[in-house]
Amino acid sequence: MNIVTLRCNECGAPLEVAEGARYVTCTHCNSQLSIQRTASAVFTEKLDQISAKTDAIAGNLDIIRIQNDIEMLDREWAAERETYLMAGKNGVKYEPSTGSMITGILVACFGLAWTVAASSMGAPSFFPLFGIVFIGVAIYGIFSGNEKAAKLKARRAEYESRRAVLLGELSRLR
Repeated sequence: MNIVTLRCNECGAPLEVAEGARYVTCTHCNSQLSIQRTASAVFTEKLDQISAKTDAIAGNLDIIRIQNDIEMLDREWAAERETYLMAGKNGVKYEPSTGSMITGILVACFGLAWTVAASSMGAPSFFPLFGIVFIGVAIYGIFSGNEKAAKLKARRAEYESRRAVLLGELSRLR
C-alpha cells in the first residue's frame, strides 16, 4: 500500500495518508478533511467548507423549486381562467359577473313584451313563441353567468391563496 504525504488545509501539518483514502482527520488540529484528487494533484479540503457549499446549493435548489411551482401555478390558472370566460360582441372575451344578470333581465323583459304584443295583435302562433324563446335564453344566461362568476371567484381565491403560500415560502428562503 502506497502512502501519500499531504498538508492539512487548516493548520498546514503534514499528513500521511493511504493512497485510496477519501477522508482523514488531522492529528494536530483535529480538522476533518476530504482528500481530493485531480489528474495532476492530490490535496485536502476541510469538510465544513464542503458542508457549507452543499447547504447553499440545497437552499438554491429549494428556491428554484418554489419559483417553478409558482410559474406552473400561474400557467395552470391562466389556462383554467380561460374556461370561465364568456364571449361578447365581436368575440371579445370577458369575465362573467353578477352584472350579467341585468342583461338577462332586460332580455327576459323584451321576450315578455314580444310575447304579449304578438299575442294581442293576433299574430300567428309561432310569433309569440319567439318571445318565449327569448325568455328561456335569458333565464339560462342569468343562471349560467352567475354560476360561472361564482366558480371563477372561488377558484381565483384558491389560486391567490396557494400563490401567497408559495411566495411566503420563497421570501422565507431568501
